Amino acid sequence: MLQVSKLKWSETEEKIAKKALQTAYQRETNALIANVRDRASSITKIEDIW
Repeated sequence: MLQVSKLKWSETEEKIAKKALQTAYQRETNALIANVRDRASSITKIEDIW
């Protein structure tokens, strides 16, 4: 089996992979931020934090 570290990617493949990774990272980051904001908005007393 060929190890990923030994693969040679073309310039186009690298650009596509980087864009896909950036898009996925941004999507997941936005979802995390939305989740934190949603949970934070439901805090009404200090005990809700713990």
